[in-house]
Amino acid sequence: MSDNNGTAVTVTPMTERHEPYRAPEANISKVHDAICGSHYSVVFEAAHQASKFAIEANSSQVDTATRLGHLVDMTECLEIALTHVGQWKAAMSHRLHVEDERNSGSGF
Repeated sequence: MSDNNGTAVTVTPMTERHEPYRAPEANISKVHDAICGSHYSVVFEAAHQASKFAIEANSSQVDTATRLGHLVDMTECLEIALTHVGQWKAAMSHRLHVEDERNSGSGF
């Protein structure tokens, strides 16, 4: 009996309701692909622009100071490209590590 109003309290058992497992709609592979695609775009464009500066630096139609300026710009483009190559390599190494962990069954 309940102490609050003198009437019996009936507790009905709750039925357990389990939803079946649903795989997440998120996909880490899409993130990895976006990262690698971005690095590819930067590397490709930087190398392409560097090649244009190399052509200009090789031209005998412009003075030496201008040619040197083109070489400096080419170097900057190549440095950017190499920086992104390193980041791209690190991203791919991480992706390989994650896939190895997932395939070995010891992680995640």
